[in-house]
Amino acid sequence: MAVITTIVTQVGKTPAQVVLAWAIQRGTALLTTTKTLDRLKENFDICTLPDDCMQQINEGIKTRIRFNSVVHTGVPGFIPRGK
Repeated sequence: MAVITTIVTQVGKTPAQVVLAWAIQRGTALLTTTKTLDRLKENFDICTLPDDCMQQINEGIKTRIRFNSVVHTGVPGFIPRGK
């Protein structure tokens, strides 16, 4: 996405670091996994994004796709036993 690429250049972080910082700054519960120590270190090496970067992301990315479906119990995050 062009918005993220622009911000990557501006703040000197990777696309993953920019998206992680954006998610944390907006108060999103965030889950991430990795298979390598280097990637784990990268995930912790994020910075606070400037307000204009947050605004660019919020206004520039219009696609709202959830890649992990919410459990169909009526209670997000609750998975009943036996399923």
